[in-house]
Amino acid sequence: MILQRLLISTYIFSAIVFSVSCGDNSSDSTPDSILNKPAEEVPDAAGVYISVQLFVDNQIDVLKDMPRAIMRYTTTNGNTDSGYISLDEFAALAAVFGRPDFSSEPLKKWYKETSFVDETLNMITFNYQALKDTLELQRADILLTQETTGNKVSSVYMEKQIPAEDGTVFQKLYWKADSHFQIIRTEPSRPDIIAEKIRVVWKL
Repeated sequence: MILQRLLISTYIFSAIVFSVSCGDNSSDSTPDSILNKPAEEVPDAAGVYISVQLFVDNQIDVLKDMPRAIMRYTTTNGNTDSGYISLDEFAALAAVFGRPDFSSEPLKKWYKETSFVDETLNMITFNYQALKDTLELQRADILLTQETTGNKVSSVYMEKQIPAEDGTVFQKLYWKADSHFQIIRTEPSRPDIIAEKIRVVWKL
């Protein structure tokens, strides 16, 4: 059962994390056309919106079935504290990656999707850029790697801006599948000054 869950979550999982826009669904920009072909044969992937929330939920499910020690490192003012955390604490920290969900309406229409296929490395990069500078999520980059059974989400990078009483707090988020994630938060209205960095490691 555990092995079955792992195979589903690391490979076949990618088949359910795509949401196709309301454009021409008869084109080769459907999820199956991307997942079942080598990267060099992938046609126009325009209109594919990947749900980061589903990806995060899947990573949590894997940890439920294959428990690992989860370590949190928190750095503030140059000082780093570390300690083990529970899966519930892990899920609470990871929730920031899934909000807001740009892969579905009403937000999807406010993000421009572009994709790039690296034929040499057999990788596909999906970029989502906000069309309004007032949106919380301003950018998301999702990298897929080619596996023998299909494409797999390899990493997620996101940039956010969150209004605060004394300015705007900027966040940079990074998630490496089956390994670690990082959350960087800046001082209000000072994107060049890091107020806090949280790194969570559990490598499978």
